[in-house]
Parts: sequence; structure tokens; C-alpha cells
Amino acid sequence: MNQVYVCPACKNDINKENSSFHCGNCRKYYSLEDTYVDFIPESTFYAGEVPQAEMAELIHNIDTIGFNPALNLFFKKFPRLRAYITDKKRADWVFNILGNERNNCLDIGSGLGNISENLSYIFEKVYSVEGVKERIEFQKRRFKNSKRSNIYISRGNVLSLPFRDNYFDFIVCNGVLEWMGMMNTEKNPRETQLLFLRELKRVLKDKGKIYIGIENRCGFNFILGDKDHSGIRYTSLLPRFLANYVVKKYGNPGGIYGDSKTEKKEERGYFTYTYTIFGYKSLLKDAGLNIKSFWVYPSYNQPYFSGNLEDKTGIKGFINTISTHSNTLLPTSKIKTAFSIASKMDKSILHLVVSILAPSFLFYCSKNDVNLPIYEYLSNQTSLTSVTSLCDGDDIKYLLYDNKSKLKKIVHMKRDIKELPENIHLRAKTEPLELLDSSEKIWIEDWIPGRKIDPMNLNEVRLAIEWLIKFQNASTRESMTSEFLVNETNNLRKGIISITERDNSKYLKIVDNYQHYLTDKDIRITPEHGDYFFGNILIDDTHNLHVIDWAYYRKRGDPLFDPVLFIIQIIMHFRRQLPSITLKDIVSKYEIKELKNILDKHFGFELNLKLLISYHLLRFINRIITKKGILENELLGYYQLTDEIIDLNIEI
Repeated sequence: MNQVYVCPACKNDINKENSSFHCGNCRKYYSLEDTYVDFIPESTFYAGEVPQAEMAELIHNIDTIGFNPALNLFFKKFPRLRAYITDKKRADWVFNILGNERNNCLDIGSGLGNISENLSYIFEKVYSVEGVKERIEFQKRRFKNSKRSNIYISRGNVLSLPFRDNYFDFIVCNGVLEWMGMMNTEKNPRETQLLFLRELKRVLKDKGKIYIGIENRCGFNFILGDKDHSGIRYTSLLPRFLANYVVKKYGNPGGIYGDSKTEKKEERGYFTYTYTIFGYKSLLKDAGLNIKSFWVYPSYNQPYFSGNLEDKTGIKGFINTISTHSNTLLPTSKIKTAFSIASKMDKSILHLVVSILAPSFLFYCSKNDVNLPIYEYLSNQTSLTSVTSLCDGDDIKYLLYDNKSKLKKIVHMKRDIKELPENIHLRAKTEPLELLDSSEKIWIEDWIPGRKIDPMNLNEVRLAIEWLIKFQNASTRESMTSEFLVNETNNLRKGIISITERDNSKYLKIVDNYQHYLTDKDIRITPEHGDYFFGNILIDDTHNLHVIDWAYYRKRGDPLFDPVLFIIQIIMHFRRQLPSITLKDIVSKYEIKELKNILDKHFGFELNLKLLISYHLLRFINRIITKKGILENELLGYYQLTDEIIDLNIEI
């Protein structure tokens, strides 16, 4: 390990001596703490997403009651940080650039360790550098809990890295570059950013790559009023001198994480520089780096969709796809309207609009030309060159478009893929069995044209239920044994109990009632689609249904889950479209009663939908938390619906 580190002051080799590293050139000592090296003299510097006392309490709780219980208590206070700390998709930008060089990875400003942990499954060694001691103490406990032994932590100044030249295959700079001006407020922030970028270039291999995730100075989110890193709205849009005046007069020392109670006006100023796409290209060129620029949506911290910014056809295809097929990623009416307008634009105009207004950018940088190995591979396999990557569940999905921006194929790739095969096999998008039994980590599906069914159209809803009944009837239907039912309900109980920040008693009672309810029923085990809602049910011009996205397929499942999940999604849709309508009105006046009559006949007994919806909502929530892949506000929406169903004063 001492062959990796150098003295950050003089860049000479350092040698391990008992509990420290020693530089023979400048006579400095660097302490070797428990599981990490400390290259920073003792200081009280702190910056973080929560107050320092809260971080200290979290670390204390981990040591006394255990990692997961302590984290659950922490999320009760700070629910917005659940995804930041646990969402495995936060590092999915790596799949735009990933090649075969996977030896040494450096995560700069690694925070609470989410990205380092996820990259440790991809790279042989991950070096995590962080300047805040409390964050490092959390990382130590985090990596011990997840049994990650290939992550090496160091506390260091990122403007003078303690690593030898030309060492890293991949360097991660996620949400860090904009803060460099805070590291030396005596210099112009751009100068400090250049020093930082040149330091990254120093430790990068000749064929290595640097990833930078950062906001767009003029992104539409800032135009709509999101706070800048200064902690004040609209400062990123102002000329620098005017932003500096505003922050000096009204801001907090330390920007958005600063302490509003501290009155150190001499420390105030606008140091957190972000840029337009043109500014970033100029900055990175001045640092001696070649780049590929990517747009990303919703943000670099939630890289659910991304693509090459120069791929005009791919941008147009993405806008068309998300406008047609996605509701959850267009959270407000203003954003939905913006995407609807964008879908009508010429692709050259759209490219200019995205370049100017995209909320964030991803930059892939190198000392030499930047190649995109996975994109080249997909082009060779499909003859399609326009690509959007989509992070979803256990898969990375690559959406491939023809030259008219029409979606033609989807490539699925598992996150744990080790190497790319010589050829990718074509799988049927509507056939689950072949995919279920396949050990392949990557496959292609043809895109099926059509639109998603309209949940407010009773005829289309009826078609979807009839398809599901035929699907279940076509299977070999063995009886549901008491052992199967006990296993199903016990798994859910374990999940509910693990969510300690909520009162679990009423939820556990629902599970007990469900088990008792089915005990004397003649229920037959059937396959489960697992994600049967209108976004995955397409209807073509001839009114034929095509059911897609079988990622959650189970060969032996609970036959009530798919139809009940479908009804749940209909209820949620009505609530989004008609927010003033009551839950009681939805279940009594719309399709729900007719669907219940159809399902009563199918199952041979009268369904207690109130109980079934409550139970399967809990099962769905448990899956969401296990997968850690949903926005917090949507998760709360499902909890709220569960509570309302339980308390509903009518039977369904």
C-alpha cells in the first residue's frame, strides 16, 4: 500500500513506520489511523449534509445499536438522505464509459461512501479520499458492515493528492469541482479549479479516464428557483461580480452547508463556480483534458437517463420516449409541459436547447482522445449509433434509436457483468421464461411499438385484466400450500420489522389478517409478472396488448399480486389526475367495482379488496425499499395510500 501513497507536500515516496507514514525528504509524518491514512493535520473543519452534532450522533448510534438500526433512526430525522446514502443507481454514470481497465479507481470527495461502495463491485481497488473526519468515520463503519475489503480510505486535501503519478484507471469527481473555490478563497475560483483538474491529470494513467458530474450554471432547475451552491436562489445565473456581492451581503460562510448563525462576513463570497456547457469545455481544455460531454436527467446524483450531448438523434429519441412512457420522472406540470413542447422541436433546435438548459452534465475526460467502449460495442452489435442509457432496477438499459429517432432496440445489461461477450443474443420482450432461465448478463430486445393503455379508459382496463386472467389460466396451477403462504407472509413480516422508523403494529396486523384470510381459500399458485401496471402494457393500432418488462417475473407466485397491483396503480393514477377526489369516491364510482366483479368470478370467491390492497401495497413497498430505487416522495405516497386504505370506512 505504501507504493501507492506519496507525500502530498513534496510528492516523494513515503515509508510506513509503525502507526504512521514518514517522508524522508521533507520529514513529515502522516498518521495511520484505524483503517485509514490521515494526510491532514488535526483540524476542526466540517462540511456536510447535516449538522456536525447529528453526524456524531449517527456514528455513536452505529457503535451502540448497530449499523442498520442506527441508519433507520437517522432516516427518520432526514428522510431526504435515504437515496443519497443507499441508492445504488447513483454511480450508474460509470456504465457510459466502462471498459476493461478496472484495476484502480479513485473517488474524490467521497462523502458518505455510497459511490465508493458501488464502484468496489466493479474495480479491483477503490481509493476513497475525503477531508471531513466524521464522513470518514461513517465510511469505516459502512464498509465494515457491507464487508467491502477492497476500499482504501484516506483523509486528504484534494488540491494536493497523496498518490503517485500515472496510477489510476478511473477517477471520480462527482459534485466536487464546484466546491474547489472554497478550498482557497484567496484565488479566483476558476484558478483553483484548474489546479485541482491538473492534479487529477497528474495521478491519471495515460489511458485512464476522469468522470465529472456537475450542475449546469443555466440549468432549467436553477431558472425555476432551485438554490445554487451559495445557498441563495439565482446566484448561478448572475454575473460573477454581482453574485459575489449578493453572497457577501446575504449568504452564509461555507455556502449551502454553511452555518447561518455564524457572522464571519470576511469569509463570505461567491466561490462555488459552475458554468455553461461552453464554460466547462473551455475550463477542461485549459486543464489539458480531452472530453466527451453527456446530458443527464434528472441530475448527476440521479443519473436515470443520460446520453452523448453531440448525439442529436438520441436526444430527440429520449425526449419522445420519456414524454410518451414516463410519469414518475416528470414530477410537475411545468416539467411535463416543457417536455411536451420539446418533443415537437426539430432535433437541431432541441440539441441547442438541451445544451443550454440541461440541469446537469456528465463529462468523461482523458489525456488523449476519449473513447466510449460500451457505445462502440453496442453499435457493432446492433448497427444503431444513437443511444440513451437508462438506470432501472437491477439492469442498465440502453435505448437504441434509428436515424429518425424511433426507438428500435433495448439492450439490458446486469450491473455485475465482468466482460462483454462476443455476441449478444436477441430475447423476446414479451416472453419471461427464456429470460428467467438465462445466465447471460446482457441481451437485446426489439422495441414493441404501441402506446401504454389509458387507465381511465374502462375498455382498455378491461382488456388488461382479461389478458392477465388468460395468462394465469394458461399456467400449470398447483394449489397454494400452507408452507408457501407462511413463507410469503414471513418474508414480508421481516421486511416490515426492519423499517424501524414507523409504527409497524398495524402493518403486521394486515399481514396476519391476509394469512388467515387465505388459509381456507382454494388458491392456485401462478406465475407473476411482478410489475403489472399500465406503463408496461402496450396497445397497438389493432388493439392487441403487449406486456413488457418482466424484470420481476416469478415462475411460482401469489396470483393475487398482479391484479391487485394493477388496481393500486389505477387508484394512484386517479389521485394524480384528480387530486381533489376522495379515495372513497375512486373505489366506489370508477372501474374498481367492475374489476372486482371480474376477479371474483376468476378466483371463485368474493375478494376483500380492502385487505388485499393493504397487504400487496406493503409487499410492493418492501420491494421498493429492498431495491432502494425509488424517489422518496413516491415511497411516502404508497405509505399514505396504505394508511388510508386501512382506515377507509367502507368495504371494497
